[in-house]
Amino acid sequence: MRLRNSRTPTLVVLALVLWTAGASAQQGHPMEGTWQGLWGRTGVERNFLTLILRWNGSIIVGTVNPGPNEGAIREVELDTSTWTVRIDLDVPDRLSGETVRVRAECRLYDIGSPRRTVRGVLEGDVPDSYFRISRQ
Repeated sequence: MRLRNSRTPTLVVLALVLWTAGASAQQGHPMEGTWQGLWGRTGVERNFLTLILRWNGSIIVGTVNPGPNEGAIREVELDTSTWTVRIDLDVPDRLSGETVRVRAECRLYDIGSPRRTVRGVLEGDVPDSYFRISRQ
């Protein structure tokens, strides 16, 4: 059998190479990467947040708002049986500059997507609170 278009094998090989490269670019841990989003105690309050998270083999570690307004990660826990995420951070308040503790109970969504999201509410009696970040 003879191929009429000599580019067909080349296109097939190129498609396979691109597909393989995309598959191997997946990160191992679902929470690993750079995340950005907002948190607030009310529906109108907006506090921007950047998290850079890394799995070190036993716990999730990283940085909060890298730079002059850097905060600290107390703990980030992922329960893969329910895809529940508990986040405990110390971040500078954007108005006062004082350190504020932010604790959130969240859920991981779109787990197979590179742009997965974490959404939830702040811990405690904060009725309209929210916490939303997405992986960049």
